[in-house]
Amino acid sequence: MKVRVVKASEVAKLIARPREGDETAIVFGKVFEECYTFATYLYERNFYPANRTFARKVAAELKARNMYSKELVGKAYRMYSALLRAGVRGWKPRTQFKEYDGVLIAAQPDLEDEENYYEFKTYPIDEYARAQCKVFSFVLGQPIVLVGLVEDENGYIDFEKEVVDAKGFTPPKIPPTMGELEEACEECGLPIDYCTCGETSFLEEEAEDGEDFIF
Repeated sequence: MKVRVVKASEVAKLIARPREGDETAIVFGKVFEECYTFATYLYERNFYPANRTFARKVAAELKARNMYSKELVGKAYRMYSALLRAGVRGWKPRTQFKEYDGVLIAAQPDLEDEENYYEFKTYPIDEYARAQCKVFSFVLGQPIVLVGLVEDENGYIDFEKEVVDAKGFTPPKIPPTMGELEEACEECGLPIDYCTCGETSFLEEEAEDGEDFIF
């Protein structure tokens, strides 16, 4: 059996236009997201100095992409500090799904802890970020804490925070060409990689997804 799966980010694009950026900014943002997720995972578990690990990992990832500079590493560390001040901590949540308009919408915010889901942006909060979090909230059934980063003319980076709730929200109609067909479990109806019937464990799923915590 097959199901059509659409990511929350794709649904959000039907509501608001994503922020545009050059290739360097996009890659830097992705590196920061991965490294911050890893660092806060270590921070929560007190494995070893997460701050030092974060800076080293950012530098290594930027060098691997021929993008390294002390300025970018410094900026990443200021962003890291701002998110910690905002209380954005936890671990990468499992992808969850909700059936809507004949498809499964997949949602995976950046982080979760015992009480909240978090989505953070390396830029100020915009309408696309809000739309994405509304879709997350629609799928997950609870509000999402959205945090954006704002840099002033002196390079100081602060945060802004909103709680986004899907109460009263209905996603737009999803075009038939959007998403991808995936093999699904006939018992639970979820994609095989996310099956809840025992075939795939949580750790196996994380490894198959790219293992957010292995660097």
